[in-house]
Amino acid sequence: MMFTRHSPDEPTIFYRNHAKMAGITIIGALFFGACFLVFWNQVGTGKIGPAKELISWIAFSLMTVMLVANLIKIFDFRPAIEVSAEGLLARDISPDLIPWSGIVEVGIKEFKRQQMIEVQILQDTLRSMRLTKRHSMGNIANRMLGFPHYYIVASMLDHNAHHVLSVIRHQKRIATEADKPLDCRPSEMQ
Repeated sequence: MMFTRHSPDEPTIFYRNHAKMAGITIIGALFFGACFLVFWNQVGTGKIGPAKELISWIAFSLMTVMLVANLIKIFDFRPAIEVSAEGLLARDISPDLIPWSGIVEVGIKEFKRQQMIEVQILQDTLRSMRLTKRHSMGNIANRMLGFPHYYIVASMLDHNAHHVLSVIRHQKRIATEADKPLDCRPSEMQ
């Protein structure tokens, strides 16, 4: 799908690329199934120690949860990102609109050849927002990897990361300039 914008007053909308998400989920499910079959044949035979077996069960449980979460996202046809005059609505981060005044910076980070849109949000703004459960858990892992901010996986969007970033930065710049008070000193007006 393409992003849509009908007039400057309406938000620019970006959707998820459902075909790409389905393809990655199918490949992940096949890999998960193959690993599970190999693991299942080893369980209880003594070939795997109890600690490794426990770790494997935990890993398979987490993979199952992530697989189900990806399946849910595939059938979520709401826009992934809405960029409006009021702020940024990134449903992967929060169901709430993030006002432009609460966003410090937006950029692109790359991790293992995967581009992510990095959103630096003020702490005061974060306290007033409801973060998604999936993003709250993912943010813990991101912090452990050295990524302190909030991220949107750009490879799953219907446009490339640089295009989405340019639209977000453009709208933030417009909103920031609109919030600046006019400097009308009497000496300059004469």
